[in-house]
Amino acid sequence: MKVTLNISKLLEQGKITKDEYLRLNSLADPPTTFINTKLLVGLSILAISISGVFLPRSPEATLLTGIGLRLFTIFISKLPNWQILKTISSLAGALFMGAGIIWMGEGSHVAFLLVTFLFALLGLYSKDKLLIILSVLSLTFIPTGITAESSWDYFMPFRDPILTISIHTILIIVGYQLSFNLRNHAEQLAIVAARTAVIVVNLGFWVGAIWGSSSGLIPLNISAGWFSIIWILTLVYAALWASRAKRPWLQNVLSLSVGIHLYTQWFTNFGVSLFTLLPAVILATVIAFLIWKYLQFQKLDIINKWF
Repeated sequence: MKVTLNISKLLEQGKITKDEYLRLNSLADPPTTFINTKLLVGLSILAISISGVFLPRSPEATLLTGIGLRLFTIFISKLPNWQILKTISSLAGALFMGAGIIWMGEGSHVAFLLVTFLFALLGLYSKDKLLIILSVLSLTFIPTGITAESSWDYFMPFRDPILTISIHTILIIVGYQLSFNLRNHAEQLAIVAARTAVIVVNLGFWVGAIWGSSSGLIPLNISAGWFSIIWILTLVYAALWASRAKRPWLQNVLSLSVGIHLYTQWFTNFGVSLFTLLPAVILATVIAFLIWKYLQFQKLDIINKWF
């Protein structure tokens, strides 16, 4: 709970002593100007790093810039009140290192595998949730990679939905089980990894429900229709489990996924027009209201539950 007090005025009015004033002042957050200074320094370092990469235009420069930023992060990690600068340099260093490795590896499967392990190790070392998220997202590119011959599109990481769903389902199970055996930051990182994998799995189902999937590694061919059926059955099963286990975050994600699934199938089969849009909006509103009433009935503690 935050409480705002004008301790200078309280001191003038005699409501606190000089010793109390000094003690409260020492507990206060650093001034905004100091925070802005740290943010400005961090952004300046990031701008210099970017210019140092694009001027020589080489993967080696990108990788060395990332290593330099990581070393700088280690140097300032012991300094108090410089958390913003540490966060910026840590994240920028990891991204530059990852970009350098992918560039040198020409977007191969091995390059993305190395970047996945790099982000995971750096995330565990620095207890950074964002790096763990990036590690899971980098994992989605391993089955496809990005080569000069491949044509880029936004669904490239999900061109093999079966394999993507399989890999991240395993990650969900592993992360969820590990969260019971870990404590503090390690537990939170495991749950963040599992949550990110849940989102990736739903994206994989969404792509499969539109175009189907013919896996290059798994000898299995599933049409878009069957993908839609499997997805909705998975959502129902996961929703029942989340309700029984009191996992509000998962219930919210599943509710959103149901809405996406509904709209996807509705407009795929009936097309987009005024006569199809209005019923879809009404139906989605009714479903959202029912889900909201159900969550109210469950009286879920959204703040204290993690998954």
